[in-house]
Amino acid sequence: MVGLRPDSINPQNTPNIYRLRQQGVNYLNGHAVFPTVTRVNSAAIATGYYPGKNGIVSNSMYVPQVNFQKTQMT
Repeated sequence: MVGLRPDSINPQNTPNIYRLRQQGVNYLNGHAVFPTVTRVNSAAIATGYYPGKNGIVSNSMYVPQVNFQKTQMT
């Protein structure tokens, strides 16, 4: 899994993220929650709750209307 390294945030390659970092929030010592996947961590940052409380525990989701036979999250 590849993440966005802090040293790659610059005005040339990522101008919007760079501006947000300069004018908004900069996580100097940020740590991911477990499991370390996008939906889980985005929800934790947005809500302030860990996966056990917000209920988002993976990047997969079960939508019976889309695939009623797939009842387990992968």
